[in-house]
Amino acid sequence: ARGTMIGRAMVYGLGAMGEEGVLKALQIIHKELDITMAFCGHTNIQTVNTNILLPGTYDFKN
Repeated sequence: ARGTMIGRAMVYGLGAMGEEGVLKALQIIHKELDITMAFCGHTNIQTVNTNILLPGTYDFKN
């Protein structure tokens, strides 16, 4: 993906805990991305591309 919508998580964090909640939401998203990348064998976001997708599971269009 070239981008993703994560705004709702920020709003929930803001509503629950104010600025600290937004920071916590960002920390959680960062940790989940790090774990997911590790499962895919990547340690650098720059190395992630469409080659990690399983054939037939995603309709990729340039």
